[in-house]
Amino acid sequence: MEREEAIHDDFGIWRSMKKETPKENGDYLVYTNYGEIEIAFWDDSYWIGNDSYPVRDVDFWMPLPSKPSLTE
Repeated sequence: MEREEAIHDDFGIWRSMKKETPKENGDYLVYTNYGEIEIAFWDDSYWIGNDSYPVRDVDFWMPLPSKPSLTE
């Protein structure tokens, strides 16, 4: 798999860190070159994990989905 291109799946579009970084600070779904998927916080130029430690080697990222609608 070429790690520079965006990858589409049923959830959304994985964006390559080599081509694009998030425009806004916030929580995102990330994929590392270790094969791990987790939620991390983008803080201007680096990723922070839920444990407050840096998340290293992020290859791809995507926005989190919207919250579910709770209408009955």
